Amino acid sequence: MKFVQTWIFLAVCLSNSLQKTVGFSSPATIGIESRFPKCSSRSHIFRRNSKDTVRHHNRKSICFERKALPLNVMLSGEQMLQGGLPIFSVAILLGYHVGLLQSEKSGIPTWRSTQARTRMKWSKFVRETEGWLYAVQTLRNAITANTFLATTVLSLLTVISGKLWSLIRSLDRGLTGRKRLMLQFASISLCMLISAYEFLQSARLMTHAGFMFPVAKGDKVDEIMRKSQSSQWLGLRWLYVSLGFILWAVAGEWGFLFGTLCLVKFFKQIDKVPAGLDEKDLA
Repeated sequence: MKFVQTWIFLAVCLSNSLQKTVGFSSPATIGIESRFPKCSSRSHIFRRNSKDTVRHHNRKSICFERKALPLNVMLSGEQMLQGGLPIFSVAILLGYHVGLLQSEKSGIPTWRSTQARTRMKWSKFVRETEGWLYAVQTLRNAITANTFLATTVLSLLTVISGKLWSLIRSLDRGLTGRKRLMLQFASISLCMLISAYEFLQSARLMTHAGFMFPVAKGDKVDEIMRKSQSSQWLGLRWLYVSLGFILWAVAGEWGFLFGTLCLVKFFKQIDKVPAGLDEKDLA
């Protein structure tokens, strides 16, 4: 649920930023008088007279309102492309993961739910057999993998930040392209920072579980192992999602949409139940 809430927050921020960056509200206030010089000039002349002003001003104001109405809802093709496609791409990713969580709640097994259940069974097996040496070796390997992934994500973010920030500084302030590039940079950074945080959170939970195994009573360690797997899944998922925003910065809005469709197809493959598991193992 935290993953979906973060996605909704990201979509709202993206929508608000694109409205400011692309300028959705600008067509309502752009030079209307310059497009209708007759109406504006005549109304200006008729203001100087006393009696004729009311008649002609009312007549011309009706003409002005009828002609100005379409401008309040008319957007250029470029603005629709820049503002609509990124929001549509984020909506596709959000909709897929909402459907994934609903499937898990309805009892349909997925990779995430199956792996979480496997971690809990593993913890129960270690506790019952007192295989502390085996548990320490397994946790050490998992912690090493998580810390390596977190370091890799932060290293990639450092390289991307250097490239994009130098490009942003080279552009003049106030340019639409500069604002859009800043939005893309913020989206990439947010996804990668969350990814690194989730990997570190998974390593922290596993370290905590290693100390709790011999002394904890009940199934507290089982729940910690389940949370560690969920954090590891979130770390990988946010890393994959950041690739879509990188394509947005590199290939534009159509590249973002194409990357989103490819990611959804990829997610459908890796979110399936692991092959080789029997139905009794999913109970």
